[in-house]
Amino acid sequence: MTVSDTLHAVNTPLDTLREALEQFANEKDDVREQGFTTLVERSRPFLEHKLLSRQLSIQDRQDLIQEIFRRIWLRRDRLQFVSVGGWWRYLRTMTSNCIVDLVRSKDPSESIEDIEATEIPDREIEDLDDLLEAVEDRRKLYRLADEEFLEVP
Repeated sequence: MTVSDTLHAVNTPLDTLREALEQFANEKDDVREQGFTTLVERSRPFLEHKLLSRQLSIQDRQDLIQEIFRRIWLRRDRLQFVSVGGWWRYLRTMTSNCIVDLVRSKDPSESIEDIEATEIPDREIEDLDDLLEAVEDRRKLYRLADEEFLEVP
């Protein structure tokens, strides 16, 4: 996982994420699977980056990512995200829960106090959406500047 991969993931158009979340909420299985596939592809770099700072083996990190998406898929009928920020919040919470479960499964006596357990408060979700919009605007601005000033398509 490179910094470039992470930046690319963060710079994925928000419309693509919104569309994927709408598809994931669809009752038709094929549409839902298509949305889920997009969410997995878009979210995997974020999860890899987030788990990289943990003292986990590569195999444990990959297993955690699979478990996170497995749990999300199992809950698909109960999940509905009203915003992109809501998706990221849920993904972050699910990641923390899976880390706790992994740590406990390996050594039930190990302390898990250092695991990030704070959630994004409801009042800050709108701010997170605004931040994501700003990141997307920045990406568009850079692309337009490259096209206009550097004549790079």
